[in-house]
Amino acid sequence: MLDYNLDIDEESYWHIQTPDNSARLFPFYVTECGYFSAGDKYYTKRDALNSFLFIVTVSGSGCMKWKDKHVTLNAGDAIVIDCSIYQEYATNPGEKWRFYFLHFNGMADGFKSSVYQELTYVKLRSLESVLSRIRTIDDLISQTSVRAYANQSHAVSGILTELIDSLNEQADNVLKDNKPEIRELAAYIHDHCKDDLHIDDFTEFIRLSKYHLIRLFKQQIGITPYKYLHKCRINLAQELLRRSDISVSEVAFAVGYDEPIALIQHFKYFVGVTPNEYRNGNMIL
Repeated sequence: MLDYNLDIDEESYWHIQTPDNSARLFPFYVTECGYFSAGDKYYTKRDALNSFLFIVTVSGSGCMKWKDKHVTLNAGDAIVIDCSIYQEYATNPGEKWRFYFLHFNGMADGFKSSVYQELTYVKLRSLESVLSRIRTIDDLISQTSVRAYANQSHAVSGILTELIDSLNEQADNVLKDNKPEIRELAAYIHDHCKDDLHIDDFTEFIRLSKYHLIRLFKQQIGITPYKYLHKCRINLAQELLRRSDISVSEVAFAVGYDEPIALIQHFKYFVGVTPNEYRNGNMIL
């Protein structure tokens, strides 16, 4: 569905690009970009669009609804959503919402856990840095050279990286109880990942509640202690599969799993292929 009211003034603009096969060779490619100076009657309601949408507010404020969540976007705030999922965004009542936007597509999986899965809006560390990249895309949007597509892709990647850096800085500022013991626990898990470790061992090591430990560990290390344990085991498993000819079952037991199926499941999760598929493509003779 698509329902909208373009209450925008004359300074607004909107460019559409139809990417060719050359554009699609790069990690990201832009399909639309623009700038709206929108009155308080502006809104868009939409779903089933195969693209990601980036919005950054320059002044005024708007609101976004996505996955039944709502956020307000003030000056300096930026957001990215998957447009295949129903969304609504509009100028807040009595406001004038000035914002830049990009529709883009490409190899976006690496950013999902940080900025795509939830309705995460970010107060940018440097609004000008992001606007500079948007201007680069604006300047190149009418060009169809490989160089233009390469620079557009680079600009989109820079924008998304700036979002993640800003998000991490926000988390560091908000979370006042960072503990060096978290890094010590991560080192302990790394060194003892072949052992029979459980969450109770982690809480005993660091003397925190289970909930508090998981929250702090994920904030500082990026994943939960449980996932980190299995990631360390899978790293060891990759070394054994590449440098030895022992069976997958033997590899499983060597890295801390009681059953080969556990190794196969976690290996497929982290690496994307089974242990045998990995070995066939990576054996060192």
